Amino acid sequence: MGSCRSKEEIISPLDKIKTPSQIILKETLSGYVEILLQDYEKILTQKIVPSNPQTMHEFDKIIKFTIQKALQKYKDMTINFSSKEDVQEEIKNYRLYLISKCKLKEGYFRFINNYHSFEFVYELKKNLIQELNDEKLTVTECVSEYKKLAKGSYLLEGLQDLHDAVELPLEKRLKFITNKANTIRQELEDNRNQLLRI
Repeated sequence: MGSCRSKEEIISPLDKIKTPSQIILKETLSGYVEILLQDYEKILTQKIVPSNPQTMHEFDKIIKFTIQKALQKYKDMTINFSSKEDVQEEIKNYRLYLISKCKLKEGYFRFINNYHSFEFVYELKKNLIQELNDEKLTVTECVSEYKKLAKGSYLLEGLQDLHDAVELPLEKRLKFITNKANTIRQELEDNRNQLLRI
C-alpha cells in the first residue's frame, strides 16, 4: 500500500501483475505520480524562497494546499478509467503512493524554509544590533523594527535572542548573536545530513 512509515521511507504499491492490461495500468499510474510529484516540487520551490520564509503555520497550509492540488489532478487524470474493482483498487494504491512521496519531500522543503528563515532573521538581528550600537536606534525601536520585519519559523526564537543581546554590554552584543547563529547553523546542517541519509 502506498503509505509513509515513521522513518519516512516510500512504500511502493504492491501488486501481482498477471495481464498486459495490468502492466499498462501500473505504468500509466506510475507516470502520473511522477508528473504530479514534479508539479508538487515546482510549486513548493516557487513558494519557499529566501526573501519570504514562511511561519510553521503558513508552511503547513502551503503543504496541505499543494497536496490537495496534486490529488485533485490525479483524480481528474483517472476519472474516466474503468470502474472494475481491480482497476479502482490500483488507482487507490497509487493515490496513497502519491501522498507517500509528497510527504517524504515535505521534510526537505520544511528544512529549506527553516534555513531561509534562520538566515533572514540572523541578518536582520545583526543589522539592528549594529544600528543600536551606533545609536541610530533605541532599544524599543530595535525590537519594534524586528517585530515588523522578521519572517518565518525562527521569528520567535530570534526575538528572544534579540532581547538577550540588548541586555548585554554594547561590545558583546554582536558576538552573542553570531555565536548563537553558529550553533543553530550547525544544528540545521545536522538536520540536513539526516534528511540526505533518509
